[in-house]
Amino acid sequence: MNTFADTRAYLSVAISDYNSVLFNRATDRNDSLWSENAHVTAYVDTYYIVGESKSTANTYTFNHVTGAYSTTSVNVGDGTVLSYSASMNDIYPGKTFFVNANHNNLVRLDSGPKIISFIKNIINGSTLYTQGIKSIPQYIM
Repeated sequence: MNTFADTRAYLSVAISDYNSVLFNRATDRNDSLWSENAHVTAYVDTYYIVGESKSTANTYTFNHVTGAYSTTSVNVGDGTVLSYSASMNDIYPGKTFFVNANHNNLVRLDSGPKIISFIKNIINGSTLYTQGIKSIPQYIM
C-alpha cells in the first residue's frame, strides 16, 4: 500500500468488523488539524523531544486466522513511537531534539533528569543543550 487511499480501501475489505464510521471520524479529526497548507502546530510554540536508538516496530502483518499481529520491519524510535512520527517528519528541525531514551523514560524524574532540565531551559527561553540532547539524530537503521 503506497497511499492513504490504498490503506483505506484495504482495511475496508481485509477487516471483517471494519468500522468505517469510526475511521471516517478519525480521518476528519486529523484533517481538522490543518489550516490551508500548515499543520496546527505551526501556530503554536512547539518543541519535539524525540527518543531514538531503540528498535521500534515499523510495519505489522495481521494473521486473519489467529487474530495476531507480528512485526515485519523495525526502524529507529523510542521503542514505542518511531522517530520520524514523533518529530512529525522533522518539519520543525530547529525545534526538534533527539535523546537516547525509551518511551517510558523520556520524562521520568528518576531516569530522565537531563530531559527535565532541557524542558526547564525551553520554558525559560533557552534551548541550551544538556548532556545527551542532540539537534541531529544519531541513529539510522
